[in-house]
Formats: sequence, structure tokens, C-alpha cells
Amino acid sequence: MTIAILAHDSRKELALQFCTAYSGILSRNTVIATGTTGRMLAQATGLPVHCYLSGKLGGIQQISSRVACDEVDLVLFFRDPLKADTGNSCEQNLLRLCDMHSVPIATNIATAEVLLRGLDEAGDEARRLELTDELSRRLKVVLLGVQEPIPLPEGPLALRVDFPAPTARLARQIWRDELAGRACGDASPRLLADKYVLPPGQVREILDRAEMDAALHGEARLSARRIVASVRGSAVRSMQGQARRINAFYTWEDLVVEEETERELRLFCDRVRYRAQVMEDWNFQSRLAYGRAVSALFYGVPGTGKTMAATLVARELHMRLHVVQLSQVISKYVGETEKNLRRAFARAAEASAVLFFDECDALFGKRAEVRDAQDRHANAEVAFLLKQMEEHDGVTLLATNLSQNLDAAFLRRMRFVVHFPFPDAAARQELLRRLLPPGAPVAADVDFAFLAEKFALAGGNLKNIALHAAFLAAKEGGQIAMKHLLRAAVYEQRKNEIVVVREDLRQYEDLLEDESPRG
Repeated sequence: MTIAILAHDSRKELALQFCTAYSGILSRNTVIATGTTGRMLAQATGLPVHCYLSGKLGGIQQISSRVACDEVDLVLFFRDPLKADTGNSCEQNLLRLCDMHSVPIATNIATAEVLLRGLDEAGDEARRLELTDELSRRLKVVLLGVQEPIPLPEGPLALRVDFPAPTARLARQIWRDELAGRACGDASPRLLADKYVLPPGQVREILDRAEMDAALHGEARLSARRIVASVRGSAVRSMQGQARRINAFYTWEDLVVEEETERELRLFCDRVRYRAQVMEDWNFQSRLAYGRAVSALFYGVPGTGKTMAATLVARELHMRLHVVQLSQVISKYVGETEKNLRRAFARAAEASAVLFFDECDALFGKRAEVRDAQDRHANAEVAFLLKQMEEHDGVTLLATNLSQNLDAAFLRRMRFVVHFPFPDAAARQELLRRLLPPGAPVAADVDFAFLAEKFALAGGNLKNIALHAAFLAAKEGGQIAMKHLLRAAVYEQRKNEIVVVREDLRQYEDLLEDESPRG
């Protein structure tokens, strides 16, 4: 493909840094440029660049003519937004021709990065298909180690070969080999391998992308922070369409649960941290039928902190949390649900992401007595899901409000079953205090003990009360006072079809004005 590169004088240094970082992709394509930019680019990167006249002497018109003749596939125009001359007919003509001929054009570094990475991925797919087609014509047997089958021409015998995920020991060696020869700072192969068990090709791609990012930010050495960011970026791309990512920012200080619940959550995190040492180094895997899967079920009434705990666990483990999109997984067609589940588990393992099934009883419900084909199909889905849970070499979290509806065989396969009980008065009081941030103006008349005793609500409801009260106070231009919290609590109860009688509020009944009925 032909890539045209132009740059304003004030953006030439940025263009050189960008092209140096992405020289690997550019080297696999034909690069053309305006005179000054092209010569600087060729000198800095060693790439063969066809140079036209400088932009002021007609180079922009020359590239525009090639765009008009459909001889350019991509344009990178590093423009200075403060110095760009909107009246420059040459530049405007180039932009207009790109629009007319559907030629992608980037005018800033962010867009240029997206276009080049997309071009590289598309090129890899095209080369793979071309190679597969060539092999299928020359060989009688084609071995495929891909996630999704590739259509093959009629004739050859095709065999699908699934390669198991690397062991922890092998993963350490892979990271060690791929990091060798790179200018690394604090990156530890052992720590990376314990968190991210990935095949060599994926590790290489992650490190290449991390090096590009480091070069763009002027960093001479590759840091662990850049590598982790690259892994997380890979996770987002691989899980796209299967799950949505939730930002994990909660800490242990934000979690208000019983001591037993917190203890089990910490034990779960320890199970993930030390599984490589126990399973691989101490050879406990020889005593287990399946891999290193670590799974936990969170159950309790709505609003007790199950989703919050899931984000906390992901943050504690320095992993991304991906919530499975049930609408994208469950299908009415036979076999489609299993296919979608298999893909979700496979991509979660590759991305080293925590897979989170919220309201999992919709998928893991009790198997029913077989009366018709529909019952047989539903039971087969549950059985398949149980098998995937056992064989998944990763971290899986599940949450449900109705644990009694789950299949008994599913519960037996859970390594951890964590109960999130309804908060008592003391817990509700602590929750209310923590839900009001340190920077929020809280009046001295707030009676947290009374609110916790009077309004028996879960943490999710208390969060709504705190936020509603804050907006009421902001409207009045004062502090968050007892009257605001009372009005917010009454409104939250009203949502649940519960009427609060003013006389029940005792000394605080006058703070409600006329919002609640009298007894």
C-alpha cells in the first residue's frame, strides 16, 4: 500500500518521532512524502522514501494528483492547528480529494496511530489468508492453530489442532526470551508471567506495541507500566463484542462488609497471586484433573456490594474486569450460545482478564426434567458451561441475587462461595459516612445513627440517598444537612413503594416540610 506523509514545519519533529516508532509498519508499505519531510524521514529511519517537491514548491499538488488517480491508500498530514491556513487552496484541495476518493487521512498523531495499527492488523489478516490459500494448494494436509476456522478451498484435508495454553514455567521462559535484547527497566519476567500467561506471538506483539508507546513519549527504556498498559489494551481489543469493561477504582477502604466476607475476598486474591507457585513450582497440578482456574460466586440481595467487590478484586490483582454481555452470548439458535461462551472464555484467557457474569442464574440455572427438545437444549447449555468453568485457565467471578436457582453441580465447582449479607444498622451507619466524600461539606446536625436505624436499606440504596442529598444541598447553596438526607431517604423509600410517616421520624419530622403524610 502507498502511504503519503506531509507535515507542517512545526510538526516535522513530531512526524519523525511517530514514523520512527512505527517504522516496522511503514517498511512493509510504499512511503511517499513532500521534499523536506521525506528527506528528514529517510535520514532518521533509513526507510526508502520517494520525495516530491517541498510543499511550498508544489509537493502538495503532486501528492493530490496521485490521490486523484487512486494511487494513494493512506495520507498522514501532521498539521499545526494554530498555524494551519484555512485559506490554503492546496491543503484544502488535498482534504477534498481524500473525501471524494474515500482515502483515509489523519491530521493528528492520535488518528495516525489508529489508522496505522488498523492497516497493520488488516495486512496481517490478508497475509494469513494468502498463506493459507497457498498452503492448501500445495499440501494435502493443512494444520490450523487459530481460534476460528478459516474457509479452505475444496480438496485438501483440513485438521484443526488446538494448542494448550503455556504452563507457568513456560510462560516465564517466553517473557524472558522476548524481553531479552530489549532496553528494559523494571520489567520482571516472573511477575509478568504470573499475571499474564500468553503465547510467544502475543507477548511479542504486546512488547512491540509497548516499545512504540515508549518511543512516542520519549522514553529510552521499556517500563513495566508500559507493558501492563499494552496488555490491557490487547485485552480491550480481544474482548470487544463479548464483554464490556468496568473501570476498577475501589479499594478495601471503600468496602463495608462483614469480616468473614472480606476475609474470603482476600483469600481469593491470594489464591490467584500464588497459584503459579503452588500449581507449577510445587507440582500440585499433578493432583488436579484440570488447570489453574480460580472462580468465585458472590451471592446476596441487590445492593449489597457484589459488583463493587468484583471491581475491587480486579484492581487488587492488577487485571481488567470484563462483564459478559448476556445479550451477546445467549442465543435462541441451537449451538450458538455454546459457541459464544467458548469464544468469551478463550478471549478472556488470552487477555488475562477477569471474566464477570452478573446475574449468572440466567445462564447457570437448575437443569430441568427433560420433557421436550427445548429442555434438552437448555440442559446441554448448562452442562457445557460447567465444563468451560472447570477447564478455563483464568479468573472467573459470578454474582447472583438468587443462589437457590443455581444448579447444584455448578455450586460444587466453585472454589469460593462468598455471601454478601444485608447490612445491619452499624454497617449502614458506616456506609453512609463513607459515601459522603471527605471534600463534601457535611453539616454538624447529620445524625448518622438515626438514619441507619430508621432506614433499613442496602448499600446501593444508601448510595442513591447520599447522591440525592448532595444535589439537594447544592441547589440550596449550603451544606449537606440532616434535612437533605431525610428527604432523599424518603424519596428512596417511595421508589420502593414504602410510605414514611412523619411521626415515625420523631424529633426530625419537621425537617420534611410537607413531603410525607402524617399518621
